[in-house]
Amino acid sequence: MTEMSEEQLIELWDMFTEHVPKTAKEDLATQYVKWCQDNGVDDDTLYDLGAEDPYIGEAVETFLGKQDKYENEDWEDDPYDDEDDEWE
Repeated sequence: MTEMSEEQLIELWDMFTEHVPKTAKEDLATQYVKWCQDNGVDDDTLYDLGAEDPYIGEAVETFLGKQDKYENEDWEDDPYDDEDDEWE
């Protein structure tokens, strides 16, 4: 199966929501995020999609929780790490 880019996923969402009443968008967003998860869309991409649309953002938070902005930080390269410094 060919992977869809983030742009394609948001484009697909936009096509759906053009034909859905505003009152149904929350339920549709929940189903869409669940479909994305079931089809292998990674969490980072879902968070990025959520940043593009408030309905998707709410659905993503429901399934994955709030994104930890420090989650992707690489703590291995901590510039304040002084393990290698010798204490005299």
